[in-house]
Amino acid sequence: ICKEILPIFFPKLKNVIGTFTLENLWAVRDFEIPALETVNGALDIKYVRTVKNITLPVLKTVSGAVNIEANDGMSSLSLPLLKSAASVNIASYNNFSINLLKINMEKIENIDGAFTVKYYAGKSLSLPLLKTIGGTMTLNTLQFLETLNTPLLKSCGGIILQQCSSLKTCNMSGVEETGTLT
Repeated sequence: ICKEILPIFFPKLKNVIGTFTLENLWAVRDFEIPALETVNGALDIKYVRTVKNITLPVLKTVSGAVNIEANDGMSSLSLPLLKSAASVNIASYNNFSINLLKINMEKIENIDGAFTVKYYAGKSLSLPLLKTIGGTMTLNTLQFLETLNTPLLKSCGGIILQQCSSLKTCNMSGVEETGTLT
């Protein structure tokens, strides 16, 4: 058993030709791959219970799904240059493990499939350049969320807002078409 809390750091990794998976790691605190630009498959980071920060500062494209799930200790997710993904799923493990306070995806423009955020403790979620979501946008159990900002979002397969009881400002002013609205 590893008793040290370790960082994961790949300083020179630029491209992943297939799927990038980190799963069931119990002794990782920080996760940083400063040169990673492209993942040609899915990006799966799941059940890394002690991770505090996930930072991929120059990642621009994920051709598969982005699945960041059940990382109970995670307080920050930073994908500041990510422009597109097949789908995005960001979720804490459950209602009792909500530690995620910051999601930075300010450059995301297109999500081919679904966009889901579940169990998020941040007060704000801003996706200022997001234009299309091919599937449903689901925001579930974001009880501290006060501001949602997606001003350029024009088309979405559906919009589901559940248990977002603190929401005061919802800027989805560009939405022209959606399949469902709940």
